[in-house]
Amino acid sequence: MAPQKSTIFFVGILLILSSCVVQEKLINVQIEVLMPGRFYIPISNSTIVIANRTEKGNDSILVFNPVAKDKRYPYLLKNRNIISSFCSEYLVKNLKSYNQFNNVKFLNGITVSESQKISEKNIEKFFINTNSNVVVFIDSVNVFNKEEGAANYKYKNPMAYIDWSIVWKNDSAYSVFKQDTILRLSNEVITFNSGRTVYDDRYLNDACNKLALCLAEQISPNWKIVDRSYYHSKNLPMLKAEEFAQKGKWLQAAEIWKTKTEIKKRRLAAKACFNMAMASEMEGKSELALDWVKKATEIGHKYDEEHQNLCKQYWDILKLKIKESDLLKMQMGY
Repeated sequence: MAPQKSTIFFVGILLILSSCVVQEKLINVQIEVLMPGRFYIPISNSTIVIANRTEKGNDSILVFNPVAKDKRYPYLLKNRNIISSFCSEYLVKNLKSYNQFNNVKFLNGITVSESQKISEKNIEKFFINTNSNVVVFIDSVNVFNKEEGAANYKYKNPMAYIDWSIVWKNDSAYSVFKQDTILRLSNEVITFNSGRTVYDDRYLNDACNKLALCLAEQISPNWKIVDRSYYHSKNLPMLKAEEFAQKGKWLQAAEIWKTKTEIKKRRLAAKACFNMAMASEMEGKSELALDWVKKATEIGHKYDEEHQNLCKQYWDILKLKIKESDLLKMQMGY
């Protein structure tokens, strides 16, 4: 029987597609994995505030407005503070969609003087006033062109940049990280008019959303769709196990695969061991999956480069997942 949602939250895995694609000897499936954020923040018990404190200066960019009334000059000047507000709002939206924080709040138009000095006294006052224990300060958001290429062939690549800080409280201690994130944009975001760079408003909004998504994935645990593979075989019992796997019945599939792991046919036994690793991971047993990958590597012929590379790749994936599990457990409050 496939694991239920409560179990899946603990192991961070959910089978989302039962349809499978056979590629040569492998069957590929897509699963959804719960990835941890970067920081040691107890997410499940936290209220986070997104505070936009970008200065309202005179710095503006020229933006193409596709719905402008005056078609002769469909352009407008957009202050970078407005772009920062868009990015902050998208960040709030993304964090809410993850549904991991206890609460997500948004403060717009906060002045730099109110929050510039992140001292223990100031941040404690800020947390009390906002009834929160995590804050993300959006300090500036910028779009610009980076000139790249050889000396005789220069071209401009549109980039988006966000300067931000995150502060949180753990017991009586405070942790502060100042970050910056740079994202390469599609060339469609810019055109040129009379020597000035013009940004398309539609792509600009998309850039703000992508920047916010980069931040959200660093801050909060989030579900990612990843690929996994297991071996296809014409062996009749293996085909029966494959039927169970395609229905998400990994325990039943494992019962059959396990009977093939000790047979004398090393090639088939190695496949069965690898498939046992996949079944173990799907049941939330990453350490056991690692043992099965090791056995699949040892049983498989050392000159079978494709099999050895597949085992090495899966070994690295599982090792990283196990390494990140303590961080994920802390963030999720397990």
